[in-house]
Parts: sequence; C-alpha cells; structure tokens
Amino acid sequence: MTLLGIALQNILYKRITNDKRFDSLEVAQRDFILGRNPWGVSFISEFGTNYTRNFHNQVGFLRNRLPGGFSAGPASKGFIDKKKIQYENQDKYLKFQSTEMYYRDDRQDYITNEPTITGNATAIFVMGLYGK
Repeated sequence: MTLLGIALQNILYKRITNDKRFDSLEVAQRDFILGRNPWGVSFISEFGTNYTRNFHNQVGFLRNRLPGGFSAGPASKGFIDKKKIQYENQDKYLKFQSTEMYYRDDRQDYITNEPTITGNATAIFVMGLYGK
C-alpha cells in the first residue's frame, strides 16, 4: 500500500539525513493503516477491534482468518468499478465511501482486500521498526 511506502521513505530519509520534518506525515500514514481512516478499519488483521476480516486470499478463506495479514486498502471508486467485481456482501461502509477512496471488506475484492507480498513486506518492515 502506498501509505506505508510513504512512511518507509521517511524512515529511510531520516536515517540518511537526520531530518525529522516529515515525521508527522509518517505517523499520519501509519495511523491511517491502523484505523484512523473514514471507515475506522485497521488494514492489519486482528489489530484493534475493527479490522479486515474477509481477505481475498485462499488461506484466509479456508481458515476464516489471517492473523497479521495486511490488506491493500482503499482505491478510487472509478478504478474498482472498471473491474466489475461481483461482491458477496452488502457494503457496510457505504456512508463513508467517496470517489477518491473506496474500501470493501469483501472476499471477492481483489483490489482493496488482497494481502499482497509487497504490501505485507513493507508493513512488516515499517511496523517492525516501531517495535524496536
């Protein structure tokens, strides 16, 4: 997800330059991933009380959970509409959706709910640095 990429860029920039002027942007990006967003959803599974539950993922589907999995997060409504996804569930976040940011916690949504390798790698790296 782009948001954690921005946080990662600041972390690396700060290590090279010792310049902390983008720290507030980094924290805002991290907090968005952890639930400070229009939907109140943590995009990291089992973090907080309202988190992604219906990953577009075989293991997540079979086990009905994917602890620590990181979903791709929101995309533009226009981009998603072009994919013509046939959703399983009603949109429980309808009142929070916009044309710029659209998110569905639905197993069929491979745009916003797929735990990609690159997204999860970035999440592990960024969140791991906060833990040290």
